[in-house]
Amino acid sequence: MFIPQPDRHAFSENGTTCAACGKPSASGHGPPAQSAVPSGGDGRLPTPAATIANRRASQVMRLRTPIWFAKKALRRWKMFVRLSAYPVVALHFRSDLDEDQFCSACKLRARKTVNAALIDLARYDSANHFLDTLGKRGHLAPQSLKARSRGYAVRELERQRYLDDIWALNALPEDKQIRLTDGFPALTETAPHHTTYFGAFARSGALVAYCRLTLHSNFAAIEELIGNRNKDGVLFLLLAEIVNQLIAQRTVNYLMHQGFQDKTASTRQFMRRAGFEPFRVRYALA
Repeated sequence: MFIPQPDRHAFSENGTTCAACGKPSASGHGPPAQSAVPSGGDGRLPTPAATIANRRASQVMRLRTPIWFAKKALRRWKMFVRLSAYPVVALHFRSDLDEDQFCSACKLRARKTVNAALIDLARYDSANHFLDTLGKRGHLAPQSLKARSRGYAVRELERQRYLDDIWALNALPEDKQIRLTDGFPALTETAPHHTTYFGAFARSGALVAYCRLTLHSNFAAIEELIGNRNKDGVLFLLLAEIVNQLIAQRTVNYLMHQGFQDKTASTRQFMRRAGFEPFRVRYALA
């Protein structure tokens, strides 16, 4: 559309002559010229981007009413109550191996607790006892049995030998992978010597799931866990074999997966079906 500009001639109703000078429109007076300045669909000039941003910010502020703040405070209070109900455990790093890893951030955390998902390994007398507690449909025991019946097997692996396969797992589209840890693995890794790598292999020998595990004073931590997204229960089999080995060795009391409350609902459901439970963790240097 075009915006009509003001004109010094006042045309008659028929628009052919000027009421002021009486000259016909053919002499060049005619109807008022129209400006070539574009406008919006409603005839108004385009609104500057800064004005639009200010309007949106004011709309957001108008939405933040006292009721909005009250609901936010209520959500935080419910989160606090839920976290305070979790049991508290102390996880110890080894002073001879983890002094560098126990950084200043961890020392600050030693004064407070953080949420984490743990499997209390000391609670179970044997690997069978652990599997018996997760025998419901969709849980670790039946899922790991299904994966084993379909030809999958778990064993320790040499990371550098399977680096391309590990990278390929991480590069899969999100709809074809299950990732319980963040980030891509480094091509060259200076991992501590108390790190163990596990892999789940298909019948053809292809790597379909991978886990990097670090052993500390009284706990083992899952640093990387990723696998193909399918309905064969491969990740359950991988976790079952890791837990079975840790229970048999009796070297640590807990298997930890960082974070729980900050994970998605589907991830929390998977972790519960795998035997993890929410805890509040306090780190220390043994």
